[in-house]
Amino acid sequence: MLEMANSHVEEFVIEYCFSSVSQNYAVMLNGPWGAGKTWFVDQLIRRIKEKGGSTLYVSLYGLSSFSAIEYEFYR
Repeated sequence: MLEMANSHVEEFVIEYCFSSVSQNYAVMLNGPWGAGKTWFVDQLIRRIKEKGGSTLYVSLYGLSSFSAIEYEFYR
């Protein structure tokens, strides 16, 4: 499990990913540079895979247009 302070966020995202009902919203992780967002996501990906789920990881770093983001999703 991730750090105790973030356990409620971790559990929410795990439930979101494994829900049998399609969600009509996205989850955004926000925080200052160096707060551990990438580490947190890496740990979530590991946990999701351990539970038999699949993931798609796309970094939006440096992307500034919708078309560039869309390209990364379909690359």
